[in-house]
Amino acid sequence: MGRRRYAVNTEKSGEIIVTVQGDLTQQEKRAVFLTVHDLGCNHASFEEFVNSACMIEIKERSCFIHIDVPGHADNAPNLAENFQFPSLQLLGEELVTVLDFLHVKYVIGLGEGAGANVLARFGLAHPSRLLGLILINVTGSAASVMDAFKTKFISWKGNELGQSAEDFLLYHKFGYQLVGDNPDKEKIVAEFQSRLHSSLNNKNLKQYVKAFMNRKELPLKNCKVDLLMITGVMSPYAGVVEKLYKDLNKEKVTLLKVERAGDVLADAPAKVAQSILLFCKGQGLLTSVAMPGVDRNRAFSTSSGGSTDGTPGSRRLSRGMSMEDYDKPNIRRLSVTINEQLPPIKNSYCNRETISIHIGQAGIQLGNATWELYCLEHGIDRDGKMAESANEPDNVAAADGNSFCGTFFKRSESDRYVPRAILVDTEPTVVDQVRTGPYRELFHPDSLITGQEDSANNFARGHFHIGKQLIEGTMDVIRRTAEESNSLQGFFTFHSFGGGTGSGFSSLLAQKLADSFGKKSKLEVAIYPSPHICTSVVEPYNSVLTTHASMDNADCTFLVDNQAIYDICHNKLRVDRPLYANLNRLISQVVSSITASLRFGGALNVDMNEFQTNLVPYPRIHFPLASFSPVVSVEKANHATLTISDLTSQLFEPDNQMVKCDLRSGKYMACCLLYRGDIVPKDVNAAIAAIKNRRTVQFVDWCPTGFKVGINPKCPVMVPGGDLAPIHRGVSMLASNTAIAEAWRKLDHKFDMMYAKRAFVHWFVNEGMEEAMFAEARENLAALEMDYQEAASEMEEDLPKVDSEDAEEF
Repeated sequence: MGRRRYAVNTEKSGEIIVTVQGDLTQQEKRAVFLTVHDLGCNHASFEEFVNSACMIEIKERSCFIHIDVPGHADNAPNLAENFQFPSLQLLGEELVTVLDFLHVKYVIGLGEGAGANVLARFGLAHPSRLLGLILINVTGSAASVMDAFKTKFISWKGNELGQSAEDFLLYHKFGYQLVGDNPDKEKIVAEFQSRLHSSLNNKNLKQYVKAFMNRKELPLKNCKVDLLMITGVMSPYAGVVEKLYKDLNKEKVTLLKVERAGDVLADAPAKVAQSILLFCKGQGLLTSVAMPGVDRNRAFSTSSGGSTDGTPGSRRLSRGMSMEDYDKPNIRRLSVTINEQLPPIKNSYCNRETISIHIGQAGIQLGNATWELYCLEHGIDRDGKMAESANEPDNVAAADGNSFCGTFFKRSESDRYVPRAILVDTEPTVVDQVRTGPYRELFHPDSLITGQEDSANNFARGHFHIGKQLIEGTMDVIRRTAEESNSLQGFFTFHSFGGGTGSGFSSLLAQKLADSFGKKSKLEVAIYPSPHICTSVVEPYNSVLTTHASMDNADCTFLVDNQAIYDICHNKLRVDRPLYANLNRLISQVVSSITASLRFGGALNVDMNEFQTNLVPYPRIHFPLASFSPVVSVEKANHATLTISDLTSQLFEPDNQMVKCDLRSGKYMACCLLYRGDIVPKDVNAAIAAIKNRRTVQFVDWCPTGFKVGINPKCPVMVPGGDLAPIHRGVSMLASNTAIAEAWRKLDHKFDMMYAKRAFVHWFVNEGMEEAMFAEARENLAALEMDYQEAASEMEEDLPKVDSEDAEEF
């Protein structure tokens, strides 16, 4: 097939470079396609698709005219300083100049993203030159998920492509699934990135992006030609495309929704090729190309406006008929259907909602700090309204509902953002502080649930007595919140091990959640009893009992203890007498890092399910420890070293760990590093390599890779006036380490000392708990200790060894 390039001068859009595949002198016997590329691409994206194996037969019987928008040819120079980059509307209108230059009468439009928008405008302006339109991820509204990124791109400084701009283009092109079922996807993404930095002129690309951001409403319902709309269910534009489709004439429009695909050209090229062929056959083209898996209905339908009496409107289209042998508007449509039933469209990743449940005093006070930080990060005021200063794209909720903060916030009809959170306590004191506090207008009143009696630091009272009075009402609120979600991902539960409500009611609720939402992820952030600071004498009882009762109902429990956080605040932040507010704000930074990939876009994000997949080698061993870096006080902000190597190294130091146990004495089974801000993957790999060479950081032999890395471009946000200094990068570590057995052993020892004397047991029995549960719980914790010991010893002998040099990073 021949390939030629032309430079076509237009009246208002300047010079357009055109690449032609195929012999246009044979256009009367071939299907002619006109393609326009998306942001971050040029003609090469469609040329590669046309050259793929699934397009061989179509390519042999077709011609392709690939458009490069101004300044987007390979290695193009900068556009002239006085050049006014055309709007999408003007680009679409002037495509007719290209057809006239090439002496092409009719084409089928094939465009992706911004290019689909351009071709749609061409179809509206020159319907007589189109046989049909194939639009991939077309955006019809001037307000879509893309507009959330407008400010960042308009303020794009200089000619170089920044990290945030690159991350956005990756998300725009591929959705959230950068590596999926397609084994070549990683290579495709790498090639896309390489082309961004090598062959594409970034200064000219910026002009195309701005033109797309400033696009006007697309009145696609006025289009007179047949449309095939294609989207992937993992594309960020899936919801936009489906919404647009609902408003169109279904007799002239077909919607193809491809499962497990973000970039359909990369993830499902064969399915796209099949749909293109079906569409062309419906227009009487490519009828000689075989189509496997198709039920061909040979009956032709009469087009609208046609007659059955020999007038042009009733004429039958026969095979081999050239374009000049019939009047284009009277083409007959061939009815064909694919045997495979495609699933309905699903919401994109950023709309996979998560419900947070805050239980007891510790859980609710930690929740206050966490939601305070979430609001700051998303630019949401205390009353739930988006702050006027919130112009970062990650902060803005798009009109189509595909906003990242939608995972944790629900947008109300009054344009307020309401947390998907439930706050529960057996007595009203702490919840009343929320009801009357600075964030009193933020939470939905129904999500603040209280009883009338305190649990009195008694597991049995919170689980059996008071808990039973609250559990049904709490589950009703949780079910209603879940029903308001389009695609519920799971639950985050915040509580303490030592309190009566935090231990007793949380374990009861965990059982109910497991019964009602068995397949949803259930993660916990738990305040572990401190070795030296004790808020209740029966804390060991409560901790052992709640661990036993919820062992099988939590997928992953992230542990922190107040003593470790207190020491960090005192020694590193120089807070003389840390309050719970100081401790909770520090813990909330770890929580924010855990959830950042669920709330903000990024090229190397971590899904909620990945935590349990990568941190829990065995269902019972699901207690990762947390660490955060850097912990920098305001006074030391100007003197701190924040290289990626230093940040990573600090995570493994005892004074940055949030649980008091010596991780150096144990072995790591898995380690998840969650980076945020200005992070370069190459530097991360170097930092991890240095960590692996440390003798103090040892992994069990049966763990083949060790590290799971997440990188999110959103910088950490610090509470104004708080203890922590603002930073431009940070990292949290979640580690499964056998050393946690030491913490369990100390807790069990305290339990044994009291239970040997049966001290305080009667308080638990009087609340409806059987005394045998003490023995069962202690036996379960002893088994947990053994599980960790076996993980470090026996499993190494049973499982095959893996050479560390052959191991790869996640």
